[in-house]
Amino acid sequence: NSCEFEIDPFFGFQIPIKLEDLNSDMLIPKRMWKNEKDYFSAAKELTEKFQANFAEYDINDELVKNAGPANIK
Repeated sequence: NSCEFEIDPFFGFQIPIKLEDLNSDMLIPKRMWKNEKDYFSAAKELTEKFQANFAEYDINDELVKNAGPANIK
């Protein structure tokens, strides 16, 4: 309950920064990749797939449209 979090830039969920005996690098997805550029490339591709899937089911609702992951530059 007293843990600090950071927000995932693509999916917006909270990621704990430190949990007792766990290596903090295991908690932050981009830190688990050997090459940060590869991580961002894969994350961008995944968000684009989510967005394409959301577009298939567009019901003209902005809340639903904006509920998925976001591309970051």
